[in-house]
Amino acid sequence: MVSAKRILTCLSIVYYLLVFSNLMDGSLATCITRRCLANQLVALELFSPPMPPECTVTVNLTSIQYETLSVDTKALRFSSRIRIDMEWKDPDLAWNETEYNFKEIMLPVDKIWTPDLTVNNAIQTDVKPVSTDILVKCDGTVQHAIQLYTTVVCGINLFTYPFVKDACPVALNGWTENSCGLHFIYGSVSPVGASRGEWITMSVELHQDKQHDDRNYLYVTMSTNPFNTIVTLVLPSVLIMLADMGSFALPLEGGKRSSFKITLVLSFTMSLFILTDNLPDTGLCSPLIHDVTAKDTSIQKIVNFVENIKTTNKKTEKRHEYATSAYTVSATQCFSRRCLANDFIGKEIYSAPQTPDCLINVNLTTIQYETLSFNLQTLEFSSHLKVFMEWNDPELAWTDSQYNFTELLLPYNYVWLPNLTVNNAIYTKVQPLSNDILVTRDGAVNYAINMYITVVCDMNLFAFPFVKDTCIVAIKGWNQSSCGVNFHFGTINTVGGQDGEWQTSDVQLCGGNLTYIQITLHLNPFNAMVSLVLPTALIMIVDLVSFTLPLDGERNAFKIKLVFSFAMFLLILSKQLPEGSSCSPLIYYHFCFCLLVLVVSLLVSMILSRLARTGSVWASRSQKQNGSGSSKTQQDNGVHQDATEMNSSKANAVDLMTEVTSIQKISSFVNNMDMELIEKMRRQVYAKYWDNFFFNVYLSLDIIYMLCAIAFFITKDCSSDKLDM
Repeated sequence: MVSAKRILTCLSIVYYLLVFSNLMDGSLATCITRRCLANQLVALELFSPPMPPECTVTVNLTSIQYETLSVDTKALRFSSRIRIDMEWKDPDLAWNETEYNFKEIMLPVDKIWTPDLTVNNAIQTDVKPVSTDILVKCDGTVQHAIQLYTTVVCGINLFTYPFVKDACPVALNGWTENSCGLHFIYGSVSPVGASRGEWITMSVELHQDKQHDDRNYLYVTMSTNPFNTIVTLVLPSVLIMLADMGSFALPLEGGKRSSFKITLVLSFTMSLFILTDNLPDTGLCSPLIHDVTAKDTSIQKIVNFVENIKTTNKKTEKRHEYATSAYTVSATQCFSRRCLANDFIGKEIYSAPQTPDCLINVNLTTIQYETLSFNLQTLEFSSHLKVFMEWNDPELAWTDSQYNFTELLLPYNYVWLPNLTVNNAIYTKVQPLSNDILVTRDGAVNYAINMYITVVCDMNLFAFPFVKDTCIVAIKGWNQSSCGVNFHFGTINTVGGQDGEWQTSDVQLCGGNLTYIQITLHLNPFNAMVSLVLPTALIMIVDLVSFTLPLDGERNAFKIKLVFSFAMFLLILSKQLPEGSSCSPLIYYHFCFCLLVLVVSLLVSMILSRLARTGSVWASRSQKQNGSGSSKTQQDNGVHQDATEMNSSKANAVDLMTEVTSIQKISSFVNNMDMELIEKMRRQVYAKYWDNFFFNVYLSLDIIYMLCAIAFFITKDCSSDKLDM
């Protein structure tokens, strides 16, 4: 019995030892599934770039597919979509192939570091991943793909419009600062959807600068399909000119040829308006944001905020755990750039580096300014600023004894960043130039941002379309009492701004109590002169020449068309210029005066036409004269009738008297016709006299007005206080 109990006891002990051994082996066993390994790599929180000793991350852009989405010839900008397939190596994401039975896994794209591509000459860029997952291989090779939507300003050569063929650059580069940054190796480049729409993508070529990694361009050669423009603009204008040549077959009398020609002029003017809507006239402009987009963005932010509240505690606990492990590793074996970067990330340095004087000195080393658009109707001025800045953060410094490198890269959203504001802006959007910032050994931080700004500029439009004035962009940092950010401004330079109607003449940095950027803009008057001033001047000249037409209904019909044409131009002008400003445009008063003169000329022509027809400008007098004339005619008819009856009764007696009476009737009829013709000629001569008089008055008034307007335009000055913000 005893031996049996001992045997059972030994068997039980062996059983429990085996179970315990299996449990221990299971807990210490290596992760054998893809999801398990992916969770372990995600837990590392590798948000900083994999920085080798040379501090340059090499990214291979294996494939670039370019597609032109749209071309705006009016604003001289084109939008495109670029799909980029890339790969790079991250040693911290590698694993031993012998320990796992797989070579590839998938990781969430937002849980590890990914390269940041920029388009240097873009005014708007939106980067979206093709997939929310990326592929990682066992040797640390990461494969990723993005969709890059960009809008670039390009001075397209429209001299031969609609037969246009030109190339536009797309500066596709990676962020680089000093010796740290991204180094791209470009692969194949191919166009996609080249023949869609009016603009056709002919070719896409890569131009690389071997000495400068940040000067690589995709040159996109595009051409237009001229069919639509030829059908809607060129062909109608040619037909109008042919119709004008055919109008010489119309008779000169009656005014039909003149009426037909003025109709052709109005038709050609409408073609001119359509042309000005298609060709550049406002330079770089696009609103950067619409009200609906702003509302949708605000709603999305609220939803994201509510969702973030639910996960804040969990992320905070995870960061504290990671910070503890980072400090432990740092104290024992932290020798790499990524290890130190993770150490800084674990510190969660989100507050400003507050010195004893409570002021943070930020050096704005370079400011690149670019004018985007100017809206004459609302006086809103949009611009783009690329600001490179530098400041010192002692908490981000390290010593030479611990590390053998002088620079590293950190994610921009894990450290404190200075906030730039524009006091007089009605809209401001700030985007980092790159998702990584450069930190040096002494704690110096290098950072760059893109600022999209819209300000209200009270532009002096008194001399429109000859406008030259300044606009103010009051850029500064937050400052309250003795604490805040103190900016030191460096150099400022201009990018672009020489294409389109509004051109940037000068950009200056002005200091004093208020630091601001003063931009000098001037308007290219060609478009306004061709579409507004020249047609209205021709209308006034045609109205002056219309005095050569006869004083009948044709002249009046001709003049009423001129009045309607000028009223249409005045309506177009009111749609382009602001309703009210401190310096109202002089061209408003000019148009109103010219319209008044045209209406007076029409009224005078109508009065003189009546004077030439009836001999009087008053309807009652004319009717009275017509009534007395008719009664006199009736009396004459009665006398002639009585004489005829008397002659008829004596016809058999006196034949000679009948012949005399007939001769008297004929003589009286001829005399009446001569008197009516003489009276008509007298009326026309009288009306022609007044017509010549009013023509001389009209011509003298035009000359005097022109001289006074030129003198007033030159001598009169109007200005406004730009600093009244």
